[in-house]
Amino acid sequence: MEKIRIISLIKYRERVVSILHDMRVMQLEPVNKDLLQYMKTSDLTSLVEGANAELQKLKSYMGVLPKQPVSTKKKFSSLEEALEGAKSIDLTDELRVLKETETDISTDIKDIHNRMETIQPLIGMEVDLSIFNTAFTKSYIITSAMHDIDPDAIRQLPSSPSVVPTPNGQYVVTIPVMAEKDLAKFATEMGYQLLHIPELKGTPAGYYEDLVSSLKAREEALAKINEEYLSLAKTYYEKIAVLEEQLRIEVSKLEAAQRALSTSEAFAMEGWMKVKDAGKVTGILDRATGGSCLVSTVKTSEEPPTALSNWKRFRVFEFFIRFYSLPVESEFDPTMIFAFIFPFFFGLMVGDMGYGLVILLFAIWMVRKINHPETFSIVPKRISAFAVKILGKGPLLVLGKVLIPSSIIAIIVGFIFNGFFGFQILPFTILNPIDSYGIAKLLLVSGYIGLAMVSFGFVLGILNAISHGEDHKAISSGGWLMLAWGVAITGLDFLHKVPISLDPVTGPLTAIPVYVAILGIVVVAVFERGRGMIEVPSLISHILSYTRIVGILLASVILAYVVNRIFLSNLDKGFVFIILGGVILILGQIFNLAIAIFEPGIQGARLLYVEFFSKFYRGNGKQFKPFGAERKYTLPEEHQ
Repeated sequence: MEKIRIISLIKYRERVVSILHDMRVMQLEPVNKDLLQYMKTSDLTSLVEGANAELQKLKSYMGVLPKQPVSTKKKFSSLEEALEGAKSIDLTDELRVLKETETDISTDIKDIHNRMETIQPLIGMEVDLSIFNTAFTKSYIITSAMHDIDPDAIRQLPSSPSVVPTPNGQYVVTIPVMAEKDLAKFATEMGYQLLHIPELKGTPAGYYEDLVSSLKAREEALAKINEEYLSLAKTYYEKIAVLEEQLRIEVSKLEAAQRALSTSEAFAMEGWMKVKDAGKVTGILDRATGGSCLVSTVKTSEEPPTALSNWKRFRVFEFFIRFYSLPVESEFDPTMIFAFIFPFFFGLMVGDMGYGLVILLFAIWMVRKINHPETFSIVPKRISAFAVKILGKGPLLVLGKVLIPSSIIAIIVGFIFNGFFGFQILPFTILNPIDSYGIAKLLLVSGYIGLAMVSFGFVLGILNAISHGEDHKAISSGGWLMLAWGVAITGLDFLHKVPISLDPVTGPLTAIPVYVAILGIVVVAVFERGRGMIEVPSLISHILSYTRIVGILLASVILAYVVNRIFLSNLDKGFVFIILGGVILILGQIFNLAIAIFEPGIQGARLLYVEFFSKFYRGNGKQFKPFGAERKYTLPEEHQ
């Protein structure tokens, strides 16, 4: 990444900006202040305001009209063509009238529904509705969702209200106007709900029929409004969508040109660009301006933005790096490491063919459902919609894609452990994770994994420090690396009951690791002083922290084993116990499956974020945001 300055003649400004927009390779930045003595800010305010006004008008149209498919793509020759097209479409008054009418009808429909809700409990009472409200009395329908209503308690109020049962088991309470507050207080204390009966005339059944007729008429009127919306959309939506996209692009180009500095003859722009793109951009701009464009590199001490660049199939893991923190441009990008290590940790912690197969099918379904939402789903729409609303389609799609390789590794590890929902279905077991030999081997392997990951982190820390010219940090990371290996080898000697000798002549295999560890402590003390010495115990904990892989694995395997044993032990105890054991089996397996999805994911990411990234990763990078926008309905100019 390097900072580029582009200087050209003012007559080529629009063409240069268009090329940069369509290539989407340059993040625009304010021009260096050293040019202010020669140039000034471009004044394009009137153009921006005019184009933006038409753009906002088209956006408002698209927000009201029903969405329609757009099948054409159009190329615009100039901003003026797009503005003329936008001005030729004027639906403001027509849409305003439709919207106001729609609002009035919707208000009427809501009012009718409220009245129907009030009148419905009274249907069957042969009375005139006008008796419920007079100059001196008001009437309410009283209901309760919690318990039965006690009409006698209501009659005992000081105002002696009238309490009349309705045909559906509710009550109408008629009370003097002056005593309404007493009734409201009583209802609140008792947990009753009050529904006021408005001033109406006619019998409840007759009035309800009139409401049904009115509702039908208003709904028909609303349907006609929607038909008019649809008719306008079929006529104008496609043209509006195309013009809206072009004007949105033109406004962004005008704003970019406005940020440039200029004179009456020339203009200047600056921004960040990938080194590999600079030569291509220079050639295109040179041809487009007839050789009247100067592209140069600007020397700066600013930290450039970060543009992650990974193989297509691994880009999904960039989500986890962004979630943690983007690397600075000059720093090592750990996406590929995360892409290989995280699925391995996840699969090792699940370690079961059955759980891995269910997670794999779930992940494939999730990816397919998000990419093709119209497909049939056994999951209720409300649940899937809630999940999408909470997490968003993007994170759910990432989760699904990441779970696919992770679950495949879980199936492979489950084959080694001979585990299928906790049952052993294969005629052989390569390694049993719950016998003493298997646990010992797995703990040893997890310790080696911890040592390898921590060591790799320090190696990357050394390389990063060297690339930044920070030799003292590189040496300090080397000290940590020596300390890690010295402590690890000495610890293994203790585990294998090897006598520890400090004489490098008589016992070099045990003495050298001790001295390496001591040398590492000395290096850390010299280059990191007290802070480094305080963190020495954390180094050991980071290595041992990787044994949580085995802990989570064993928790899942043992839980499945216990649930399965409960089920099997009840098979010979009668039908009732078989059913009870089956329920325990199903619920236990579902619970264990939920743990198998969430816990390995959380702990796998934690081992990478905390125990690994902390050895080399700085982060706090700013994302590279190139100038330009994706086109759906318009075509760019051809740039040779």
